[in-house]
Amino acid sequence: LFEQQLRAAVEANGADVRLGVGVSSLDRSAPDHVTVHLEDGSALTAAFVIGCDGARSTVRKELGTTMHDLEFEEPWLVVDLELDEPVDTLPTWALQVCDPARPHTVVPMPSPRFRFEFMLLPGETAEEMQRPEVVDDLLSAWMPRGAARLERSAVYTFHGLIAHDWRVGRVLLAGDAAHQMPPFLGQGMCSGMRDAANLAWKLAAVVDGAPIDLLDTYQAERDPHVRSIVEAAVGFGRIICTIDPDEAAGRDAMMLAGRSAQGDDATPEGAIPLPPLASTLVADGGGTPSRQPTIDGVLLDDVVGQRWLVVTDTDEGAAAADTTWAALDALVLSCEHHRELTDLLGQDDATGEPNAVAVVRPDRYLYARAGRPGDVVPPAALTATV
Repeated sequence: LFEQQLRAAVEANGADVRLGVGVSSLDRSAPDHVTVHLEDGSALTAAFVIGCDGARSTVRKELGTTMHDLEFEEPWLVVDLELDEPVDTLPTWALQVCDPARPHTVVPMPSPRFRFEFMLLPGETAEEMQRPEVVDDLLSAWMPRGAARLERSAVYTFHGLIAHDWRVGRVLLAGDAAHQMPPFLGQGMCSGMRDAANLAWKLAAVVDGAPIDLLDTYQAERDPHVRSIVEAAVGFGRIICTIDPDEAAGRDAMMLAGRSAQGDDATPEGAIPLPPLASTLVADGGGTPSRQPTIDGVLLDDVVGQRWLVVTDTDEGAAAADTTWAALDALVLSCEHHRELTDLLGQDDATGEPNAVAVVRPDRYLYARAGRPGDVVPPAALTATV
């Protein structure tokens, strides 16, 4: 369903969608474009090529970039079901079952689908585990036989990998082509969407005349962020994939002791420390995700669109910012007219005084905050032109 929604949005924006046609090779010899050769014998040219072609990325192989291996490799059986009606024995929230006899995951999905994931044990093969009778046996602990239709089953090997080079000239990598992680934190597709949000507005800026080196900030900003998530997912995976009974018993005792110390109703502290963005496209007070209030009942993202946003504390500051940020077609809003935006300004870390200006990038990350509107100017990488 999600892929259908994405495809419909792409087609609505006028993209030329070609299904069932693979890429055979890339020709990167020209200085101003890339030629993409397709398996049906045709070819396309593009100013830039982004390889979002998954874990087995053809584009990544064409670039010859290697992968940093976090040394996690576990095969799991993924089972997608369709339910004719609700099954009372199934949970309504996702569960990670740390059973040393068979670690597995239970995932409710939009109706009528439901997903299970089962870790393969030493000696088991993909062919054996995908047999219908084996799948039925695995599901029998959770639901009556025949209560669902098997939509598909497949064995995936969960990895922790990060590409060394996300950009080579006019070719870039994103999503699973650039990084792969175990699914235990549910961050694989989220990370790919963050890649797209980070890269899209920078590509648009380069097409509009900014220097191509602006694209170097893509990996500089995204790599540390995604590396933290991959490392955390691998760490959770090592905990979840424990099959030694004694080791699992020690793990369980430690986790139960932690729950007891916090109280039965406490929420365990497990936030992933994510580094702020760091590049020439981040100034003082920036690098973290911005907030999204509503203006007259409309979400701020829908008001701003794919633009820069400048928020000032006064109309006078907004008038000055209009001039400073005109070249980037930024939307400038004053808190005197939109009190809902006041929280975006934040406070100066050193003085505790409220800031007078906050600038938010098109990917909704803070670019900067400052005590005076004149202290924040557009990044030089965007105001310079080729």
